[in-house]
Amino acid sequence: MIEVEKLIDVKDCARILNHLQSPVVSINQIITILDTCAKSWNEGSFFYNKAQEYLVGNPILDNFMDQKALSYIPEIFSRKNIEKRIISELGSLAILDDFEVRENYAGKTFFSSLGTVLHVTAGNVFLGALDSLLMGIITKNKNIVKLSQNNITIPKLFMESLIKADKEKVLVNSLCFVSFKGGSEVIENYFKSHVDAILTWGGEEMVLAYQKNLSPRVKLINHGPKISFHVIDKTFLDMNYEKIFTAIAHDIGMWNQQACANSQNIFISDDIDYDYFTTELAKAMAAYNKDILIDTDDWVEKHKEYFLGLFSEFESGHIAKMSGTALITFEKNELSTTSLNNSIKIKKFKSLSDLQNMIAPYKYYLQTCGLGAIADIRAQYRLQLAKIGVTRFTKPGKMLESLDGSAHDGSYALMELVKVINDENKEDLSEFLNDVNVEFYQDKNYKSLQEYPLIDGEVLQENSLAKNSKFFDPSFKSGYIYSSGGTSGDPKYAFYSYDEFKTVCKLLGNSYKNNGIAPGDRVANLFMAGNMWSSFNAVQSSLEYCGAIQFPIGGLVNINDFKTYITTFKIKCIFGLPSLLLEMANHSKGLDIEKIFYAGEAFSDDAKKLITKNWGCKQFISAGYASVDVGPIGYQDKTCSGTEHFLFDELVELEVIDNEAVITSKIRKSMPVIRYRTGDRVEVISKVSGKTKFRLLGRVDQRINIWGARFELSELQFITNNPFQIILRTQTDANRVYDTMEIIFENSEPQDLLSLIYNGLKDVRDTLSFTDFCSRTTVTSQEFSHNARTGKFKIINDLRC
Repeated sequence: MIEVEKLIDVKDCARILNHLQSPVVSINQIITILDTCAKSWNEGSFFYNKAQEYLVGNPILDNFMDQKALSYIPEIFSRKNIEKRIISELGSLAILDDFEVRENYAGKTFFSSLGTVLHVTAGNVFLGALDSLLMGIITKNKNIVKLSQNNITIPKLFMESLIKADKEKVLVNSLCFVSFKGGSEVIENYFKSHVDAILTWGGEEMVLAYQKNLSPRVKLINHGPKISFHVIDKTFLDMNYEKIFTAIAHDIGMWNQQACANSQNIFISDDIDYDYFTTELAKAMAAYNKDILIDTDDWVEKHKEYFLGLFSEFESGHIAKMSGTALITFEKNELSTTSLNNSIKIKKFKSLSDLQNMIAPYKYYLQTCGLGAIADIRAQYRLQLAKIGVTRFTKPGKMLESLDGSAHDGSYALMELVKVINDENKEDLSEFLNDVNVEFYQDKNYKSLQEYPLIDGEVLQENSLAKNSKFFDPSFKSGYIYSSGGTSGDPKYAFYSYDEFKTVCKLLGNSYKNNGIAPGDRVANLFMAGNMWSSFNAVQSSLEYCGAIQFPIGGLVNINDFKTYITTFKIKCIFGLPSLLLEMANHSKGLDIEKIFYAGEAFSDDAKKLITKNWGCKQFISAGYASVDVGPIGYQDKTCSGTEHFLFDELVELEVIDNEAVITSKIRKSMPVIRYRTGDRVEVISKVSGKTKFRLLGRVDQRINIWGARFELSELQFITNNPFQIILRTQTDANRVYDTMEIIFENSEPQDLLSLIYNGLKDVRDTLSFTDFCSRTTVTSQEFSHNARTGKFKIINDLRC
């Protein structure tokens, strides 16, 4: 049996502090250990049964409520719950491991532990001590948890289970349960000058004790005495009378009214009949928990309150009710505490301002309001009560059920347990250009960005990593190399350091979160994997920052497997290339998919209509405007429609030259690409508060993305020396929608040109069969279509959007 350390004097305290070691593992490793520990507390497990034996055999415990708390252990320590909690409160898991880019901040941020934290826990609910420990563990602090004398056995069992789960002892050496008598000034004063923070949970007397003689070097985090209450409006009561009293009784009686979120007062509007309300509430309270155990001291306090209620009855005429353990009394005055153990005080208010006046004197102590008011006036109550100190609002019946990510007592508990460290080395363009260390840009003495030469895919192809290192910084030793297109026999390659790729994925991940990807969402990745493409890996890593459940299916999946995965796992969101998603939708109907994130190709309205018809899709969202050569360029939010995007302004410089997007990315330091011609036509829509919004208008006659493949015009020019024009369309036949390509020559071409083109376009050949290629591609001989005003002709006419 693991014994709790019993502290006698400062030598014991010093020994504990010297023994603790800071955890030096990733947050993912920490969560994995805690999740393993959580599983060992499932109902029927060894630790669950041992804890249950203790609860059943202890006559002073409320067996029903404490067993309910027991069932929460595997839930709060589960991976799903912890990840939700961290992401909701801190925004990211990885920010606890290293510096990362945060949205709307030009620098980078890291959340570091405070150091050593003393948790002074309350004795009313053992779960509170474990939850406080959990918060200390996931913020990577060293933790000393002081247990109440009434609250030792189950935390000891939990320590046993954690030791069993933590085989390499990366966590258990950073924490300790201790016990010492409250009011032991020598021990308390030692901690008040030797730890980094003290987190208190309890009454006002205890909070004051730890404030006294506290070293200015020690942070005190108080979660002291709080009081919660109901506010019930008559209109709401009339609409919910069948279930309202059971809900209120639950808010009063759960945990024997010992928790800070339990209601102690009910404020009812003056037009509610007091006798009806209290009669119905008394019935509900008696039925809720009639077997509650109350010790002698509690009975004395309760009877004292009952007789005060009888005096109030004499004055007001409102009857005091005591049935079993339920006690309901009337009180004219402002908010006040009760004797707990199913005690409640009823108060009447005439108006919202009257209610405010009754509550305002207790601003410091306010916590939860179980607000029963209909929608059109609930907002008025909520705002005015928030202004006087209420920090949490719920429906009646939900006061003891906190949503993941909710603040506690007006602050985020995890944020209180970390230090926010900022690296203010803003990604300044001039500094970025000065730090460029590659042969291609050396000794050029450029004075501004505009003096750098424009480059394009051909320049990168001529200086590919397969040929030379003119664009590569040799100081970078590790990372990824991706293919970025080029002619079939001469591809380009892009190098990303691991840190650069992490930054890319964080940027994209944040944009996905803002577009509704939440922890636990089931997401299928149908981008093409392998062949040195970057999209599959980038989406996979980006979704990790969203906390999603991923299905790495890939774009080469056959249609039967695809349908099986979607229906079996109820996947609601898909990432992929428009042409491949369209192909899937052509051969599958009746699927239930809510969101599509797409990139890499045009997405026609006809294609969206068919996918909506066959899959019931509600949203089509850009997965990001990006180029492998330069990285992410833009993202969509809920204000963007069609091809509109916002620029990643802090890290990307956009120039628009002859309607073409020219990009310099400050992310790309290992292989800097300055003033890169993307080949995409853009139009800047607005630039407000440093946020650039632009619209994509199509290609500038260089690259074609179609059917999940890509090729450059130079590849076609290599096959045929004759001038040509290409028209891209979306074809609709019956229930099928697909993209077509027409290649026009003004002079006749050989009969077998389709075969020559197919064999010459490696990426098309790897993606599409020759039969499918021929069914979607035509070669014609006719005059080119010219611009009526200029007389010029566009090589590519993309009519798909």
